[in-house]
Amino acid sequence: MVTFSGIPLSNTNVNYEIKRENIRQRYFWWYPYDNNNENSILGKAETNEKGEFIIKIDLKKDENTEGIQVHNYKIKTSATDINGETQSAETDVKVASVSHYLKSDEIKEASAEDELKIKVTAFNYNDVSVNKNYKVKLVQLKETDRVLRNNFEQKVQNLPVMSRNDFLKKIPT
Repeated sequence: MVTFSGIPLSNTNVNYEIKRENIRQRYFWWYPYDNNNENSILGKAETNEKGEFIIKIDLKKDENTEGIQVHNYKIKTSATDINGETQSAETDVKVASVSHYLKSDEIKEASAEDELKIKVTAFNYNDVSVNKNYKVKLVQLKETDRVLRNNFEQKVQNLPVMSRNDFLKKIPT
C-alpha cells in the first residue's frame, strides 16, 4: 500500500475482510445451485518497508459438496498511516478444486465431411491463460433406433396404459 503521494506505507497495520462465495454455476451450469456462502473472515496484517503485506488463510475443500468447486474470495483491505490518511483496496481471487478450464471457438455449422480447425485455450479460474497440451479423439456417437420420451411419467394421465413392446408393435417407426 502507498500513500496518495506514492510513498509506501511501511510498518502499518492493515485490516482485512475476506468473504467467500460459491460461483461454480458460472463455469458448470449443470451442477445444482449451492448458495453456501460463509461468514466473513476478519483479520490484521502488517506492511513491510515496501508497503507489501501477506494474508495467510487455510482453504479447504467442502467435503459435503460433490463435484468441482469454484469459489470467489472477495478481499477488502484498509490501512491508516500516522497522519490519518486511509488507503483501501479490494480484489477478487478465484480458487477451484481443479487447475483450469477450457474455452473453444464456437462452431456455427459443420458437416461430417468438413475439416475443422478449432482454437482451444486453457485458463485458470482467475482468467489467466495457461499453457496446456491435450490429445483429442473425436468419435461418432451411436444413434439409437428409436427415442421414447419419459418426461411425463410422473404426470397423471387419463390415457390407456400400454407396455413398451405393445407400443412398438402398434406404432412402428
